[in-house]
Amino acid sequence: MIINREQITSILHHLHTKEFLFADEFRIQAYIDPASEVSSYFISLNRGYVNTIIEGFILLLERLEYIEEEWEWDKTLVEHNRINVLYKAVYYVMKNGLFEEISGTTAVKKMNEMNADIELEHEIANDSNNVVIFDDWNLFQLLGHTEEIVYLYIWYTTA
Repeated sequence: MIINREQITSILHHLHTKEFLFADEFRIQAYIDPASEVSSYFISLNRGYVNTIIEGFILLLERLEYIEEEWEWDKTLVEHNRINVLYKAVYYVMKNGLFEEISGTTAVKKMNEMNADIELEHEIANDSNNVVIFDDWNLFQLLGHTEEIVYLYIWYTTA
C-alpha cells in the first residue's frame, strides 16, 4: 500500500518537526458546477519535487486546502500557516480515511462516473498505484502516483 493510516498518524504527530518544501509547480484541473453543487479537482505534482509519496500527499492536501478556501498560494503565507493548515487537512484524513487500494483502471472508471469533465486518461496509467481515501455518496477522494507524478483527485457535492 502506498499510504496507510499509521503513516498519516505519524506525520500528524510530527508536523511541527517536519520540513516541507514550497512547491509552485502543481498542475490543477478543476470542475465546478454551481447548479448541481458539484466540485472536482485533479491536482498533480512532479515526483522530482518530493522525496516520498507521503510527502507528496501532504503537499497535495495543503494545495487543495488553499484552493477550496480560495486563499492566495504565496510562499510567505504558506510557510507561516503551514502547521495549522496541514493539521486540519491531515487530521480529517487520519480520522475518517478508508485507505483502500484500487487499480489505475478502476480509479479512472470511478472518476469518469463522476462526470466532472476532467482529463484523466493521460494522467493515470493502468499500472499506477492508487488509494481511495474517501468513497461516499457526497465525497470521493483518491491519492495515486505514477513514475512521473503524485496526484490527488477529489469530487464532492454539497447538495
